[in-house]
Amino acid sequence: VYYNITHAGNKIYYMRNGSRDERSQLQMYDLKEQKETALGQVNGYIIAANGKKMLVTQNGNRGMIDLPTAPVTISDRIDLSGMRMELDRRAEWVQIFEESWRQMRDYHYAPNMHGVDWEAVRETYRPLAESVRHRHDLTYVIGEMIGELNTGHAYVGGGDVPTPDRVQMGMLGAQLSRDESTRNYRIDRILQGQNWVTSRRSPLTEVGVDVSEGDYIVAVNDRPVSDMRNIYQSLIGLADKTVKLHVNSRPTMNGAREVLVKPIADEAQLYYYNWVQDNIRKVTEATDGRVGYIHIPDMGPAGLNEFPGTLPPR
Repeated sequence: VYYNITHAGNKIYYMRNGSRDERSQLQMYDLKEQKETALGQVNGYIIAANGKKMLVTQNGNRGMIDLPTAPVTISDRIDLSGMRMELDRRAEWVQIFEESWRQMRDYHYAPNMHGVDWEAVRETYRPLAESVRHRHDLTYVIGEMIGELNTGHAYVGGGDVPTPDRVQMGMLGAQLSRDESTRNYRIDRILQGQNWVTSRRSPLTEVGVDVSEGDYIVAVNDRPVSDMRNIYQSLIGLADKTVKLHVNSRPTMNGAREVLVKPIADEAQLYYYNWVQDNIRKVTEATDGRVGYIHIPDMGPAGLNEFPGTLPPR
């Protein structure tokens, strides 16, 4: 993906982010020499109006440097710790609304705006933009306004949205049920995963984890689960941290074995993977292997990367 493309003289600067890049790379292309130069990993940049300086953000630091022709290093960091800014959120959000409306007016591919009275649409939605009290609500209003055009692939997103700190729940990648008589937890199903893929790591299937479907979890970090209202109260904040389970083939502490696992924060990818695998089995069995099943979750990088991984076996 190439973005933030700007130029200064005969040099073009741009950001590049590939599927194998951990972070975005700043690149320069010299039109005179017809040569591309890698300038290193940066978070972002802006070229000064005089075309001689560049403001660069790198590893959380900001610095003003001469227009680079070699890998960027910030030696003189700009200290912004004392900077304060006052914002009138309501005025800012109305301005964002107006700019969104003008962008569609000026750049929509159809001069007749699909027959929509775009001025009237503005008058309809502006009062809503003036009344919103949260950035997400503004995004919703803008999206509804753009939706009046019935134009495909016209999206709105992002913005200065507050991000509250969230405590990550440790998830075991399994479906559990509670034994009514002992209040211990039975492992009904272990979600299979692809443990070489971080987002699809299944904790109970990792090497050295001696756990099977039908086993019971009787304690978490030496705390009996029978005394808990819910097993997950003992896993709060323990995602990606080592947790000790006492596991037994029977719902009792007697004879239980200790197992060390590292819970995950999100099971969504495991459920998706298992859903796809279940569908593959159903289609294969129903058609005696004559029909293959492929699921592409989206048309973004994740979905397109999923496609070649599932196509060859089908």
